[in-house]
Amino acid sequence: ILKLGAITKQLQKIYNIQQEVFFAELEWGTLMQVLPKHKGFQGIVNFPKVKRDLSLLLDEKIKYSEIEELAYSADRQIVKEVSVFDMYQGEKIPQGKKSYAISLWLQSETETLDDNKIKRIMDKLTHNLQNKLGAEIR
Repeated sequence: ILKLGAITKQLQKIYNIQQEVFFAELEWGTLMQVLPKHKGFQGIVNFPKVKRDLSLLLDEKIKYSEIEELAYSADRQIVKEVSVFDMYQGEKIPQGKKSYAISLWLQSETETLDDNKIKRIMDKLTHNLQNKLGAEIR
């Protein structure tokens, strides 16, 4: 599909080129054969995103991926993004524990989220974090 290289010294001499020349050649026809025929498109959502932050105290053996999975499982249609913005172990954190601070972005594709819907999702998430991972919400 792609060729990369340098022009040979012989070609440089034939065309009186004084410096190295590099090239890239893309086999467009071959590339078009291996790419999917139909491209997916999703329109821009007309409803605003909502951001919520949580601070958690967890056993140090708990992995961030476990937190992330529980966050998405609170409502896979609404929880669009989960990210950690702070992780700390050390002074003022009990031995064998670590502190995580996470951000959640919530958004519906069909409606503006009201406080009650957001609260239900956050309550479900905090309940799962406490019961499944032993998290202390700070």
